[in-house]
Amino acid sequence: MNLESLKWIKSITPEKGWHHHWAYSFEELTDTSLDIQPFDRIVDCNGITIVPLWFKGNVGADKPQQGDLILLSQHSKITHLVQVLDTEPLTREGQGFRYVQFLWWLPHADWKRQLPHRSDILGFDPRPQGTTTKNF
Repeated sequence: MNLESLKWIKSITPEKGWHHHWAYSFEELTDTSLDIQPFDRIVDCNGITIVPLWFKGNVGADKPQQGDLILLSQHSKITHLVQVLDTEPLTREGQGFRYVQFLWWLPHADWKRQLPHRSDILGFDPRPQGTTTKNF
């Protein structure tokens, strides 16, 4: 996999009281009991997984460019590697989002035990704060 376009890391750790412990987990994306709009749902076509990646308050949604890669981090773990598909952010109810394709994730793993720590992958711990996208 070519990682030349890996430019960003984004913390997506859910707030306390979130309906699932991990954001963008297989369980969350397939939970039909949630009141989620159709375009918020996972799109899975021939093994290609596409989701809207949300940016709280639209902060930083305009930074990544189409084709850029973003590491998603939760609870100090790397949970996803995604590629930005659209050319600019979209907004709904004051929240910005970008459509991204999952390039790497372990949907059926025990994430607490099997996912790598940020520092194990990067060789340092960038400690992204909030949901702001940080450039490497």
